[in-house]
Amino acid sequence: MFKALDERIEEEIISGAVSDVFFGVGPKEEAHFFSSRANLAMASPVFHAMFFGPQWHREAGRQSPRKQRWDHDCNQTSSAPSSPRSRAAAPADPWGHCSPRTYVTERLQFRRGQHHYVAVSDIEPSAFKCMLRYVHHLDPLLSLDNAMQVYRAADKYQIFGLLDACGVFLDKHVDPSNVTQVLRLFDVACRLGQERWSQSFLRILEQLSRVQTRQVLQAQEFLELHSVSLATLLGSDGLCVNEERLWGAIRSWAEVRVMYKEQSEPEATGAGVDQRPTAVAASELVPSWQDAVRPFRHLIRFPAMSASFFAKEVSKSGVLSHQEVVDIFGFLAHKASKDPLTDDAEGEADVQVGGVYRTDSRIPRLGWCMAPGQSDPMLSEEFGLTEGRELMTTVGSVVVDGRGLSAFSWGSSVILAGPGTGFHLAFGTRGFNSGRHAWTISWRPMDSLQPGLGRTRCSRGGAAGIARDVEGFSETRSVVERTTSSSAVPATGGVAAFATGLAQKAVAVAVPLGRGSVPLPASMAAGVGTGTGTEEPSARFLDWPSCIVFGVKRDVVTEGRYVAWEEDLSSTDVMKFSIVLDFPARTITYIADRGGRCWSAAMTHEGPVYPVIAASGPHFFSIEYGCHV
Repeated sequence: MFKALDERIEEEIISGAVSDVFFGVGPKEEAHFFSSRANLAMASPVFHAMFFGPQWHREAGRQSPRKQRWDHDCNQTSSAPSSPRSRAAAPADPWGHCSPRTYVTERLQFRRGQHHYVAVSDIEPSAFKCMLRYVHHLDPLLSLDNAMQVYRAADKYQIFGLLDACGVFLDKHVDPSNVTQVLRLFDVACRLGQERWSQSFLRILEQLSRVQTRQVLQAQEFLELHSVSLATLLGSDGLCVNEERLWGAIRSWAEVRVMYKEQSEPEATGAGVDQRPTAVAASELVPSWQDAVRPFRHLIRFPAMSASFFAKEVSKSGVLSHQEVVDIFGFLAHKASKDPLTDDAEGEADVQVGGVYRTDSRIPRLGWCMAPGQSDPMLSEEFGLTEGRELMTTVGSVVVDGRGLSAFSWGSSVILAGPGTGFHLAFGTRGFNSGRHAWTISWRPMDSLQPGLGRTRCSRGGAAGIARDVEGFSETRSVVERTTSSSAVPATGGVAAFATGLAQKAVAVAVPLGRGSVPLPASMAAGVGTGTGTEEPSARFLDWPSCIVFGVKRDVVTEGRYVAWEEDLSSTDVMKFSIVLDFPARTITYIADRGGRCWSAAMTHEGPVYPVIAASGPHFFSIEYGCHV
């Protein structure tokens, strides 16, 4: 009794009992499949021209002295696949006569007069089998591991139905918040030369670089990117990472190639050496990490680095020539000599050092001053802070009691302090109203900079979140109350998925309704309404019920959004937390405790929103674009 039709077709692809085409697939044509010319020609115009065109031909495989092919009369030919058994059976004189024989592989039989051999060395065997299943009206069994390879096979042979099926599958199953998955698919698309999909995944990576910055640069898949993929990524204008962090990731990428090179050396093949296959192509292995980085040096924006970092990490690395180092140092010295308050930093966006190296930063520029969206670089009086004069020379932005000096790119440090014990606020001069964005705040109280000297000016606590612009703030107090009274709700998509990738364990935090039911830490409440500080932060925060609250004491044990300064931290340590905006999902997510805690709330404000920090007592902040917890 015949088996079911689907089962017989599956067996036929492997056995070739009634087929007339024999495929040798893979780099060495080691995988063998069968099909019929009629089915292939009806599914693909390429196969139709190959088998039924006016000049019908066989697709020849690669020839080499080590891969001779023999026909059934023991004559050298290209019509039969190469295998160890066939080569062993070949006579010393290939043109000599021998008795007819049937070419037999371990499982498959090549029959003279029935099968036409076709070599396909540029397609993965598993993908080619999926294509044959589709040609024979079977489920192609697509997966994220083979979809890009199947797409390439379908594109080569112009099987448009399978092309559409692969596109629908990828659109449906790719998780845009999964860094490892997107990096892997992006790498495959670049290796296969699939421009459409490489650009599609590149756009996703550009968004991920904003909200999962650390994960993108530290993923194993990033270290295993092909050189073509890395060049495509570095050439993107949408990649939003700090150039100094990017340099460290590229160096790690290069060191992986050196490590695999050392492991593949003959003297490193003894017992105890890991002989598992590597994801890095053998052609990419290099003797030194400088050799791996040097081809990409023109895609790295060295002039956007700080002079100290460039001098310490790059100038002596050997990646750049002596003249290139001199040119970049000259630009950095010129930039440092300019007055940041009067010279337009954005005007340098089109400048190229040495005609090659771009000077503009990959990350957005953001200043901090007295009002959201307002630039106010006017600070010349005393800070009211003992170490203010010294710190002024090392930080990029200082904010004191609502007035500040703001001149450098996002990533500068901020000192928030001033006379009195009230709250002091710093607002971003740049707002966001679309897309996805994140910033990471590294915080420490100022008295932690003076261990053993006592607390001459007690640092208490503060909060970090988002604010509306000046015009929005001029609305009535009742509107503010209505906006801040919305409860924090766990996000179900969009940024919630991004936050899940950042945290090993996401903790949903229920935030009480209403401003009156959200208590301040005792150390913060003590400073409200006193001295010359500004108003309560709840009056300026759009997200007051859900924003991050921090302090030097763990005095709000029930407040799930509270981040406390740990007493065992040294004077050089910082506490880190991130804020992620997702405008498509209309959510704001907060991440703390190295990603171990995250909670989300809805964004109800329709206009642009601005980063805001409030603190009572002197505090030191370093704000960097992206999520780096």
